[in-house]
Amino acid sequence: MTSTVPAFKTALASRLRAALSCAVYYGDPAPDKMADRAVMIGGAKREPLEWVCGMSQANEVYDLDVAVSILGPEQETHETLLALAYGINADIVTSVLGWGSLPAGVNQVIPAASEDFEDVDGGWREAGVVQTFHVIARI
Repeated sequence: MTSTVPAFKTALASRLRAALSCAVYYGDPAPDKMADRAVMIGGAKREPLEWVCGMSQANEVYDLDVAVSILGPEQETHETLLALAYGINADIVTSVLGWGSLPAGVNQVIPAASEDFEDVDGGWREAGVVQTFHVIARI
């Protein structure tokens, strides 16, 4: 049995690159310098497999984090950068919910929790949103 996680991440990255006007990062190598507006597809937190059909198939359930990062000068307000991040996050959720034919094995993708963040370092301010998607697949 092959996990759907790698194929789903690859398909999601392709979908978001086509839909968004910002950089989308997934996998290695990581960029030396991040774009001012970036989306990063993170790791999957996978639950134990749930066997069905006499152990010939399993339900694969995992949470996948997708982070939106907006960089600006330190003088830029947190609210301005965060509003941009939430706008891109809304576009991501809309794109995922509108996904007609999900990758092979993936049955459902549900937007779950989101959390925002802020950091100030070296004259730059970063604000962003981490959106978690709950994925249910059959392998």
